[in-house]
Amino acid sequence: MSLTIIIFIILIGLIFITIEFFLIPGTTITGIIGGILIVLGIFFAYRHHGVQAGNITLVSSGLASFALIIAGFKVITSKKITLNEYVSDKVNVFENVHIKPGDEGEAFNDLRPNGKGLFNDERIEVYSSGAYIKKGEKIVVVKISGNKIFVKKNN
Repeated sequence: MSLTIIIFIILIGLIFITIEFFLIPGTTITGIIGGILIVLGIFFAYRHHGVQAGNITLVSSGLASFALIIAGFKVITSKKITLNEYVSDKVNVFENVHIKPGDEGEAFNDLRPNGKGLFNDERIEVYSSGAYIKKGEKIVVVKISGNKIFVKKNN
């Protein structure tokens, strides 16, 4: 096996690892394939070209892999791929909300089966007790269980 083919196998392995780090992280299969190709390239270098060529291939592949790992960590820890906005919506907290069974409101959006309900000018996460409820329809609180408010269409 020629040294060109061995280098090509290792480069394909490095490309697979690069794809794993930068394009589709978390899939694992591309990283495993890349690692296998690099190990095969090093194995073929030792087998067909001797210890010196194998050692050079091992060290250069190790350095290239280390450089990819460092670059991957820099991308992962950079602020370009992280969410910098604060999400203001929360699960229902009933400290300032005075909702009780029988209260009437309006579906702020479609409830299928959950969505937002409008009660006393406050948007609250509600769950439909069965049927789909369209946006704008009148609703009534049926029960409150923990932090969930169950509603039904008010006829």
